[in-house]
Amino acid sequence: MFRVTKTFYWEAAHLLPLVPRDHKCGQLHGHSFRAEITLESDILRADGFIRDLAELAPVAKFIRENWDDSLLTISTEEMAVKLFDKAREACPETKRVRVYEGRTIWAEFEAHL
Repeated sequence: MFRVTKTFYWEAAHLLPLVPRDHKCGQLHGHSFRAEITLESDILRADGFIRDLAELAPVAKFIRENWDDSLLTISTEEMAVKLFDKAREACPETKRVRVYEGRTIWAEFEAHL
């Protein structure tokens, strides 16, 4: 099995409006986010790739235009699902997306093919 991972970074304010106000996520705060998108395949293409990772450019564009330097009001888990869907549109071999909220918390969404 072959796997390849592409990493994306962005900065954003974060606030979860559905948690209690005294919860730390109920207060405006910020994070350095990181997403790892992993593609998986049993075979390589003739060019030696699972997929050219440049094909994930729509994911980078989505992050840049919608999440970078903005206020995010969704959970890290929801971010993982959203990025998974975006990545899968561009690269059907997308197997997993992991989104880091700072250095110590991450959420992951994985396809079961």
